[in-house]
Amino acid sequence: MIQPKFYASLRRKRRNYLNMYTFLGLINTDGNINIIIDTNQKLINPRITLTGKASRNDVLLKFKTFLFETFGINSSLNKSNDEETKRGDNLVIDRIKNVSRFFKAVEFGKAGSINGKPVLFGKTLREFLTLKRCIQLSNDRSQGTISTSTFLLKCIDLKDTLRKDVVSFDFRTREDFESSLGFKKNESLDAAAMELEEIQKEAKSHETIMVNHVKPGGVFEYNGVKANPNDLLNFVVGILSGDGSFQVNILTHKKHGPAYNYRKPVELNPLITVTDLRQQDGTKPALFCFLDACLGVSSRYVSQVQKGKNACRFIVNKQADIKVVIDSMLNFELPFLETEKRLRFTGFTLALLRRLHANKNFLKLWIAFIYNAPYLKKNRTKTFEEVIKILESTPI
Repeated sequence: MIQPKFYASLRRKRRNYLNMYTFLGLINTDGNINIIIDTNQKLINPRITLTGKASRNDVLLKFKTFLFETFGINSSLNKSNDEETKRGDNLVIDRIKNVSRFFKAVEFGKAGSINGKPVLFGKTLREFLTLKRCIQLSNDRSQGTISTSTFLLKCIDLKDTLRKDVVSFDFRTREDFESSLGFKKNESLDAAAMELEEIQKEAKSHETIMVNHVKPGGVFEYNGVKANPNDLLNFVVGILSGDGSFQVNILTHKKHGPAYNYRKPVELNPLITVTDLRQQDGTKPALFCFLDACLGVSSRYVSQVQKGKNACRFIVNKQADIKVVIDSMLNFELPFLETEKRLRFTGFTLALLRRLHANKNFLKLWIAFIYNAPYLKKNRTKTFEEVIKILESTPI
């Protein structure tokens, strides 16, 4: 049960969420890592983009300042003029110089890394390693160890593989780049086969280590390497801030049937979810396995959220597991960055107070809260009046 000390906990001064681990958690969920090939100058421009809602713009500005003052990484805020979708600004790190500083900060500065690798999972980890390999190829070309043709062919092959997973406004195909750079059709095919194989092996090995050696509370130790538990929990904060959802569903039960004998007529059913890309083989993503191990919970896995949608879902719906997640989050700044996510978390936590199920008037108040709060509205099978009627007509 969540104790009323929650109120005092919210007022405490929290740890600062402006750190590389939270930033990587956001990149893992709302980030876009891409390679732009300049066919005129025969150069590459690596790009890391963090997207957001309009309500997140102030947080992106804080991260922009944090990256520059802490690591000397220059970034830019690309303004959004899309009023219909209410998309916010984009925080963009581009150019080889700035992206290289980002890699150095993460891998060598140990500000976002575990065992020398970034705390990332799935396609984002593969994108990170692919981008890093392209920068290495650019450096090799500058030092004369590989030719310009070899460099370009490998980058085209790496980009074509990367773009299959990346939502990008760059719709140019492999054939477009080959034609623009004077290569034959499909000449770049398998040009970076060795690099791609190494990337896949490196990503799989890193994910396996992260999942198998993390323990509840963010404790990590592998091959003599220990991590600060707060670092990994900060990463979880970033994940929940990006693709996490705090939902409070209202359940009503009929007056007949076996379930009615032991259930309340009206119940609040809270759950925490994280959505990710679906694996091709339908297996549970490494990110979800990591969240289970890091938080010490047993989640429910939905391999396909909706028919035709390439998404799967991590769901925590047991009260004991939900309490573990909330207790972990209450130690931090609660950077559920936009106000909507912060209020959702607050209302969600309050809905877990046991006295909601012991006092009809208080339960009625919170049902009204859930129905009227814009950040908790969902498709309802019953109206507010119908739920209250059920509540009033039965003992609780």
